[in-house]
Parts: sequence; C-alpha cells; structure tokens
Amino acid sequence: MSCLAITFDGPKTKNGRRLFESFVQANKYSFWNRELVHAAESLIFMGFMKPCTVFVSAPTTHLQALRTAWARRVLKPAEGYLITSLAMRLQ
Repeated sequence: MSCLAITFDGPKTKNGRRLFESFVQANKYSFWNRELVHAAESLIFMGFMKPCTVFVSAPTTHLQALRTAWARRVLKPAEGYLITSLAMRLQ
C-alpha cells in the first residue's frame, strides 16, 4: 500500500472525511474509465491536514490510475473544489 496526498483549492473545511467522500463520489461513476472507478472505490481515508489536503491509501496501481487521470484532466475534484496537486509516497 502507498499513500497519496491530494490538495484541494476551495472553501476551508474542518471535516476531511466529508471532503474525501465527496471526492470519491465525484469519481466512482466514470463508467467510461473502469480503472478510475476501481481506484476511487479502493481508496482508504488516512487523514486530513488543514486547510484542504486529504491523505489516502490504496494499492500502488490504483494510486497510479488516479495520477494518470489527473494528468489527463479527467480526475474530478470534490464538489466546490479544484485539485491543485497530487503527491505520492511509496512505502
């Protein structure tokens, strides 16, 4: 398992879990991109750092699918936010 930090730009939030759930919800219905759907469904919420960074964990292949989707500009942010960066840390 590896970790990924997803940094959002938008209203400050105190509830990282809701931000995470909104992000997963936004990406789990991309029926045309099965890899992204599997990746979104496999994410585990690991933590949150104010103002808007969510830490997630999943198998490396699923995190790579998220990075690829972001590079192709098909990864959707949580509602009301923009994704400003993704940073991966291998364990």
